[in-house]
Amino acid sequence: MPELYLGRIRPGQALEVSSDVVAGETFTARVEAIDPLVDASGRAVLLRASLDNAARQLRPGVFARVRLILEERPSVLVVPEESLVPAPGGVQLVYQVADGKALRTEVRTGMRRGGVVEVVSGLEADALVVTAGQLKLRDGAPVSVVLPAAVAAGRPG
Repeated sequence: MPELYLGRIRPGQALEVSSDVVAGETFTARVEAIDPLVDASGRAVLLRASLDNAARQLRPGVFARVRLILEERPSVLVVPEESLVPAPGGVQLVYQVADGKALRTEVRTGMRRGGVVEVVSGLEADALVVTAGQLKLRDGAPVSVVLPAAVAAGRPG
């Protein structure tokens, strides 16, 4: 684990473990111990964790991906990552659609995961945002809303 997170990890904390050996399955492990020494070359700290493997699905030596859950946020506003437009000075913008026009809107972003980005401020929950062609847009330009085929057909997507 990168030393950056050292102050945020505690014994008993949950980890999500997955492996291609057991595709589609996720195991929950618990941190048992945190190495008191930081590896000087990689600035990393070793963790020891345990998980229930009574079914012996995971074997010693298999490659596994471990995700450390530092914080859970149950209700956050997110936008597709591709809707963000970088601006000078580290500012993030989105174009939201109102009355058939693209409105350039500055947003403050938070966490990123799985192709979505948390919006901490600058956007309301019911806003429609432009996800294609926004790099060529101007503030106030006319736009048409086109729903993805899966959504337009009433299927989740």
